[in-house]
This record gives sequence, structure tokens and C-alpha cells, in this order.
Amino acid sequence: SWSKENSRLITSIQANLLDDVAGVTQRGMSAGKSINDISKEIKDRYGVTKSRARTIARTETAKLNGNLTKVRNQELGIKTYTWATSNDERVRDSHKALNGMLCKCDDDSVYSDDEGKTWRRRSGKMFRGKPGDDINCRCTSRSNVHQLLQELGI
Repeated sequence: SWSKENSRLITSIQANLLDDVAGVTQRGMSAGKSINDISKEIKDRYGVTKSRARTIARTETAKLNGNLTKVRNQELGIKTYTWATSNDERVRDSHKALNGMLCKCDDDSVYSDDEGKTWRRRSGKMFRGKPGDDINCRCTSRSNVHQLLQELGI
């Protein structure tokens, strides 16, 4: 369902094909295919350019991975994560602003820069979403397992 929702954001492909794009991405990931293999299938299937197919494949894969991580965290009782960028020149300013910040798994609109003592609304140039949600986003989340272990007394 996440892939279907995310695929609706792709405007270059006809609406009746969007569900299929989600399926291509999900099946590709399940089969362990690379981004190159998934993008080739998208290119061949929909007649989009190689560049566009690669953007779609990377974006959809990142979004799906981000959603899977969020669900895993929630199922394990992990409530927070640390935002991590790729730390290179291609990182967007809106993502750089969150690098190293503590974020809530269930609320993409806040962050903390003091280990969760206070939570602030993301504002200005801060991205509103989770790692992987933005087009071509390469950011990841580092699950705050330490918080869970503290709560469990371990």
C-alpha cells in the first residue's frame, strides 16, 4: 500500500499504470534486484527515459525502505531515530538541517537537538517527512535502540 501511495506522486506515467509501478518496485525489492534492474524494467515497460526510470526506481525504493523501517521500529517499540544524511555536496539544505537530529517515528513534523528533552516543530528549511520520502533522497534513519533498552532496563 505504501508503494501504491508513493507511486501516485509520479506525474509522468498515466494514472492507470501507477499501481503497476508500485508492483514493479515491490517485486524487484522482494527479489533482491538492484536499482539498475528495477529502473531498466520501468524504462522498458513504460517507455520513459533511462534517467527518469532511475529516478523513479531510486525514489520508490527509498520510500518503501523508509516505510518498512518505520513499521519495524514501531513494532519493536522504538519511538525515535537519528536522521543521517550522506554527508556530501549533493545533500539538500533541508536535509542537512536535520542531520544528527533526533526525530520521532510517529511524527515527521518535529525534531530534537537535546536528546529528546524538548521537541521543536520543523520550520524554515527543514524537510517535513522521513528519510527517503523526498525525490532521490539518500538519507537514512538510525533507530534509537538505546532508548528502547533503557525503557526495558537493559
